[in-house]
Amino acid sequence: MNKFLLFIWTIAFCRRQLLLTSWWQIKEYRLDRFWVFLKTKEGQRKTEIFLLLAKLLLLAAAIFFKPLSYFYPAILLAETAKLSYELLSRQLKRPKITFRSLIFLFNSFLPVIIFLSQREKLNLSLLIFFDLLGFFILPASAFLTDIPLKIVLKFKRRRVVSALNQYNPQVIAITGSYAKSSTKHLLFELLKDYAPTVKTPASYNTELGIMKAIKSLNRQTKYFLCEMGAYKKGEIKALCQLVKPDFALITGIAPQHLALFGSKENLLKTKYEIAQSLKPKGVLFVNATHSSTKPIIQRAQKDRLKIITYALKDNQQKADFLGSIIKKSENETVFKINSRQDQIKFTTNKVFPQDLENLTGALAVALTLKVPQKHLKKVVANLPEIDSGIKIKIISPCIALLDDSYNSNPVGFEAALGILAKSKGFKILVSDGIKELGKNEFTIHKNLGKKSKFADLILTTSPSLLKSFQAGLGKDKEKIHLVRPNIKLEELKELIKTPATILLEGRLPSSLVKTISKLN
Repeated sequence: MNKFLLFIWTIAFCRRQLLLTSWWQIKEYRLDRFWVFLKTKEGQRKTEIFLLLAKLLLLAAAIFFKPLSYFYPAILLAETAKLSYELLSRQLKRPKITFRSLIFLFNSFLPVIIFLSQREKLNLSLLIFFDLLGFFILPASAFLTDIPLKIVLKFKRRRVVSALNQYNPQVIAITGSYAKSSTKHLLFELLKDYAPTVKTPASYNTELGIMKAIKSLNRQTKYFLCEMGAYKKGEIKALCQLVKPDFALITGIAPQHLALFGSKENLLKTKYEIAQSLKPKGVLFVNATHSSTKPIIQRAQKDRLKIITYALKDNQQKADFLGSIIKKSENETVFKINSRQDQIKFTTNKVFPQDLENLTGALAVALTLKVPQKHLKKVVANLPEIDSGIKIKIISPCIALLDDSYNSNPVGFEAALGILAKSKGFKILVSDGIKELGKNEFTIHKNLGKKSKFADLILTTSPSLLKSFQAGLGKDKEKIHLVRPNIKLEELKELIKTPATILLEGRLPSSLVKTISKLN
């Protein structure tokens, strides 16, 4: 076997396995999430599935006409050249090093190990075969690593349940399509200095994340804040069987991950599992700011659950805890919360409606737990910045950055657009859209495009978002531009005018974000 051919094969193979492993990691090693991603044009483009198909055709053709297999080295050379470009431009996609990613990578590179030991027996057809095999090794790895993981989780689950029974904290479970992490962090700030409180870390909302947090419990722990996420029916129920909630909070419902849930009805049923899992005399808190939670509230009332609603006043909402803004400046908001028993005025350093809505929910829980108003007012006045939610960054005297890249959903996207619309200067939206929307993707993005007409400039790296936004923008479609993730700073400067406000909405390529942060 030609040593040069084997060399470029090894390089091309390793590059693609790094790429695929990183996407498996992003999709949490879940076959259902990766499959949904792979069915989209974006997924096919980013996983380079077309190369797999090209190699498959070559292999099939070579069986009948062997000379066609000699096109294969040209494909390998192209992949090698692309790797060189990615290394030079720092765009190489690679996974974070974890125990599971290392297992994936080890399994991925098994064909390389085989080649190095059996290189004298190899031919082009075998090269193509093992190249294709590399693609299928990864889903097999995802499936096989799930088996020991489930066994380990089974034993861990027993210890976790035993620890919870021993320490017996009051469990406050939080779920929703959006604002789970933000509301959890805010509630933690309100409770931590009042009584010993533990929360699930960061945005960890799976069984493993919850188990990790339980290790931090002790006999003094009074409250355990438990964020719960789900992609399909039954997953919230399973988490609630692990930690039976005394209180549950639903932050809101949005058409997110519909490609996995299948329908909005399934999404609503899944979120309602948290209410069905409450302990006797448990309390359900529901965000009534938006009409999407109305079916949840109606069902809870029908099931005769103890339900407490909260809302940030907009139009004529009715809620048990109703927040309303009294006065707002650039750095401070004075608002009040009306309840059945009281009217309380707060001053806070939070100014965005999204943050105030989440804060209203956190305060509704804290006030129900009888946390003293004096304590709450002191904490609310100077809340720390949290990782989730919109953050303001002044990157130059003429450019302000609204960073909402932590996550994205239709409700949060619209809220962020509302903030951008009220901002000063040249208004720029940068987004690749919302993921895992299934068949609703085009319609939702088209609607968001309509609501983005006020923007002076819209940038995206996603061809699918470009088409849907153009449909929504109509006559204003020239405002949106398809840009490369590694766009040069000089090219970017030519597109914008200053002073400017830039909204980063949803997850974006790190290279693009880095370039934007260098603007001045």
